[in-house]
Amino acid sequence: MQQDIDKAKGLPESFDEYTTSNKLLLIEQTEGMICYQLKDDKVLRRKLTDNQQSNAGERRVWSVPHAKVEWQVWRKDRGGYAVEVKTHIKHNVQGHWEKKMANSHLYFVGAF
Repeated sequence: MQQDIDKAKGLPESFDEYTTSNKLLLIEQTEGMICYQLKDDKVLRRKLTDNQQSNAGERRVWSVPHAKVEWQVWRKDRGGYAVEVKTHIKHNVQGHWEKKMANSHLYFVGAF
């Protein structure tokens, strides 16, 4: 995700039928749109081009069981300039869930 954001031209609010939310992140690049989606304990990354989802060869899936991933796009004048990503692992201790290994990272658009 960091590499995609480093090469980003922007962080649009929407693209075709996709809208940025706490479960979906859109990253505009020169080659097309990158979409990250949180779904069923997985993070899906796919490339969207010409307002269509690309073939399965452009898709990556990471399994993140017991993990919580949240992102928030930082915007100024409707333009996204950074993404804050918060993560932690949910660990069951004596019948209740605790947060472990909590992290927060801030990635700026076009850093490189």
